[in-house]
Amino acid sequence: MKELFLIFVVAFVLSWIPAIVGLVRSRRRFSGERIVTCPETQCAATIRLDAAHAAATGMTGEPEIKVASCNRWGGPVGHCHEGCVDEKEPALLERPIRA
Repeated sequence: MKELFLIFVVAFVLSWIPAIVGLVRSRRRFSGERIVTCPETQCAATIRLDAAHAAATGMTGEPEIKVASCNRWGGPVGHCHEGCVDEKEPALLERPIRA
């Protein structure tokens, strides 16, 4: 009986590996800084996306992309309408900038 329980536990843990790998890959895809055009000033702005939120929502379909910080606002984005994300710029889906 103990062996059967162990087999079920191992099978359950192994069944979650593809989901965890997909979540980690998606989080890495959306982490890092990106340069976008600010819709208010039409100037370049460096943003950082909320990678954990994008990865979690991307598991069930299209990821919901939110801005976590922007150099134009000097910190967390609380009063930005995130128009740079609504544009669906290709830069958001490309690899982030490497320092």
